[in-house]
Amino acid sequence: MNARALRRFLRNTEGMSLLELLVAGAIFMFVVFALGSLFLSTNRAFDRGSAQAFVQRQGTLAQEELARQILPAIGLQVQTTTPFCGPTSGPSSLIFQKIESDGSSTFWCIYEFQDTGEGDTAPKLYLCQMTVTTLTPGACGSKQNLLAGIQKIRASNTTFTPGVTSATADIRFDLDLTDDTMFGPLRFGLTVTVRN
Repeated sequence: MNARALRRFLRNTEGMSLLELLVAGAIFMFVVFALGSLFLSTNRAFDRGSAQAFVQRQGTLAQEELARQILPAIGLQVQTTTPFCGPTSGPSSLIFQKIESDGSSTFWCIYEFQDTGEGDTAPKLYLCQMTVTTLTPGACGSKQNLLAGIQKIRASNTTFTPGVTSATADIRFDLDLTDDTMFGPLRFGLTVTVRN
């Protein structure tokens, strides 16, 4: 564009017609709508990814804690018929025996339970020390929530299966967010073998 054409363009006082304004407005609205839709879908995808990453991390932490508790055990027993842990826990639990640093022998139990007394009604995974050395229902003492401090996580479908040998057990559980329907539960599992 040369200088003469530029001066002519700047002196043009006709303005824009109504049709040109409508077309420009429609194009502008289309672009704004497309950008808004892109922003919203990207934001939703980010939220979903963040939620899944959170659940994945909590599941990994739970697996690590289960392994840390069970690996030093000297024996494992999977209970599939009679609940020995918790007041009204499900029919499946894992009982293991550990030798403490003072040489004493203790029995521990892992189970899934929905404890409404903690203010969170979602089922959680619990670890408790057995108060007696013989297996009797309800023999669990104080319990420790393996998902402590995480109010939005729910454990479900927890299963304990005896392994190929008496020193192994297969643990499977689902975790999901209690207030989110963006995705279903994530399945976690580990097979533990006692070292002793």
